[in-house]
Amino acid sequence: MGVLFLFSDYAIGQEIDSPEEKKFQIAEIIFEGNTFIDKNQLIEIIKSKESPSGISQFFYKTLGEKFGSKPEYFDQNAFSEDGDRIRDFYERNGFFNVKVSSVANFDSGNSRVELFFSIIEGKQSYIDSIYYGGLDSLSIDLKNKLYREPFVVKGIPYNDSKIYNEIYRIINILANNGYPIARLDEDKSGSIRFLSTDNILLRLIFNPGAYYCFGEIKVITDPPRSDITDKLSLRHLDFSSGETYSNEKIVSSERNLNRLGLFETARIDHPISPDSSLSNFVPIEVKLRPRTRNEISPEILISDEGGFFNIGTGLEYTNRNFLGDARTFTAHTRIRTQDIQRWSFKNVFKDKGLRDYSVKGAIEVQLQILQPYLFSRRMSGSWTSLVGVEKQETYILSIL
Repeated sequence: MGVLFLFSDYAIGQEIDSPEEKKFQIAEIIFEGNTFIDKNQLIEIIKSKESPSGISQFFYKTLGEKFGSKPEYFDQNAFSEDGDRIRDFYERNGFFNVKVSSVANFDSGNSRVELFFSIIEGKQSYIDSIYYGGLDSLSIDLKNKLYREPFVVKGIPYNDSKIYNEIYRIINILANNGYPIARLDEDKSGSIRFLSTDNILLRLIFNPGAYYCFGEIKVITDPPRSDITDKLSLRHLDFSSGETYSNEKIVSSERNLNRLGLFETARIDHPISPDSSLSNFVPIEVKLRPRTRNEISPEILISDEGGFFNIGTGLEYTNRNFLGDARTFTAHTRIRTQDIQRWSFKNVFKDKGLRDYSVKGAIEVQLQILQPYLFSRRMSGSWTSLVGVEKQETYILSIL
């Protein structure tokens, strides 16, 4: 999306006397006359870069780019365009009369070059006034939202980024209040610069388009699952049929569905016809791809806890949509042995079994139910129970 702005001409002069076949390292880049923009910003804008120090280049050659930086060489095409880049940046910040000249001073003996940019910034333009058009048919409440906390107001310095942000802000508010096909009328929008003051009259003309509401909501679950009902999915939408259309509610509803953990993907399609004579109701399709309802995950445990060789196994069972309402039930069982090399298997497999003194280990069972919402869709809760039995070597302590 662009805006038509009226800019003045500029001048760039260059003096280059370098033989193109020889490589020259860029020893230094010098800027003069820049008071509004510091050198670090200008260095980021231009393509030409200063060569790093000799130490950095040495590390680059011997150890690679992680430890040093490569030398930077003069490129005539890049240098020729750097003046344009500086001028464009200044104009985007309201300096429409900026002039930039550039000179390259070559040291053939050392194969080095200094780049010099002379900048005459001129006067910065300010926003003299701003006019919004095409919004008269909107309700008073909506217009109050549009004019509240703007990015661009009378008296601030001209800045392209703020203007684009203001355009996006207006269109975003319209799209969240029933006007999803709102756009900027680029043919009628633009800026006028007064020669007497160099300040800007900004004209932003919008075409809101027709007013739309949410239409019929259809839930498509592929593959179908009897436990995932339309009611379950509709409960997590932030809108219902007949309400004012809102892009923001579409996004938040997709987020609500995806955070349930029931679906691999949850997407809301909302085709909007630009011809409002057909219908002002936007049909909604909620497309869901559910995850496997029951899932078993085995695991093997190996550790050196306590300085011993320990081995174990575990099994996790997950039920998604446990007893409905998108709950997730998880049962996790772990059996861990400790210092199994010192077990007396002769006694274990005879009469003593696991009661033998050499047997050390633990059994844990953890049960968890995750409720995706409690008092609202923004709050979730979980209930966890843990039961464990641990058998360790018997010690006798003498207390004197």
